[in-house]
Amino acid sequence: VRGVLYSFTFFLWKLNPFGYHLNAIILHLLISVVVYLILSEIVSNKSFSLIASLLFVVHPIHTARVANMTAGFDLLGILFLFLAFYNYILFRKYGNKKAFVYSIILFTIGLFSSEEVVVFPILALLYDFCFSEKKIGDVFRKLKSFWVYIVSLLFYFAIRLSVLGQIGRAEVYFLGNLQTRILSTLIIFVRYIYILLFPFRLTVDYYVQVYKSFSMPVILVLFLFLIVFFFWIKSYKNNKIAFFSIAWFFV
Repeated sequence: VRGVLYSFTFFLWKLNPFGYHLNAIILHLLISVVVYLILSEIVSNKSFSLIASLLFVVHPIHTARVANMTAGFDLLGILFLFLAFYNYILFRKYGNKKAFVYSIILFTIGLFSSEEVVVFPILALLYDFCFSEKKIGDVFRKLKSFWVYIVSLLFYFAIRLSVLGQIGRAEVYFLGNLQTRILSTLIIFVRYIYILLFPFRLTVDYYVQVYKSFSMPVILVLFLFLIVFFFWIKSYKNNKIAFFSIAWFFV
């Protein structure tokens, strides 16, 4: 689907960069509208939803995705992801079966637009855990309705594997191996928490320091930080919106 958008954008604008930036800005604005709709259903406060959505629109952390013309095409998948999630909320809150069908269709289209959409089932479970059900057991009992999403996911992986010959974007692990990638990603998590709160010295391409061992002091400190952060999140269990919002970041 992203390839179709590539072709259509090139058909309209050829090599004029303005059109590609316009594409990214339009997609970002559409996503921001859906963010408002999602917040309106979760918070039930129009004023709060509007302020939070406007903050989402202008937050500098998005520049790496929106101002970067190449990354801007991935926003198509994010749009489908948010639309699928919004329709899932309508299904859970109001029993709207059409919304359930729409969420399946949008989720499937989104998968073929950008890889990030694979997190949708986790976000849906997170929503159920925070807002739809009172007990964790009730959440797992509702997994029977998730088989459609799982089938779509497996279909996507099968097609991707048959076309590309691999599941990921690359044949080998970025930064060497899985352990190195996980350790280095710890740094990236903390960095994004920092720039979310203090969006200074932003760049389109961040340098990633490679960390190879759990015994490295900086890894131990950051691992401890994330553990403390996790337990801090648990203290918000009575504030479902705060818990949902922080957990969304980690998903």
